[in-house]
Amino acid sequence: MKILITGHTTPEREIIKYTFQSFYPATVLLFDAHISEAEDRLLKGSVQLGWDRPDLILLCISDHDTSSQIALLKAIKESTVGALKRIPVIILAPEGVAHMPFYKSHANSFFERPNSSDEFIELLKVIGGFWCRDIVQLPPKTEHH
Repeated sequence: MKILITGHTTPEREIIKYTFQSFYPATVLLFDAHISEAEDRLLKGSVQLGWDRPDLILLCISDHDTSSQIALLKAIKESTVGALKRIPVIILAPEGVAHMPFYKSHANSFFERPNSSDEFIELLKVIGGFWCRDIVQLPPKTEHH
């Protein structure tokens, strides 16, 4: 399982890294702190031969200006590259961020990020337990004709 995490703060990165290394050590984490870095990795990488795409995208929302995150989500889900638009996208947002714009842009799930570190770790364990333990059947990485 390979997860691309983007839009996170440094403290969030450390909690995410700690949680997945502790509870899901086989998971590979790719961190792109800025949305533009993730966009380059996803949109430019997806058209290259041998692209090693992530299995899951964790899109962290840091404030209430969500325009760049929604634009990235739309670019992923409306891509003409099938392998890109099939990647599940999970949204992690602070309290008070509207969830409907993300679901309208085809997010696979939306979680409100807890304020305490302990509650954040518990939420990450729930997410990891679902996505990283073969409970869910992920879409194929390549097109099958």
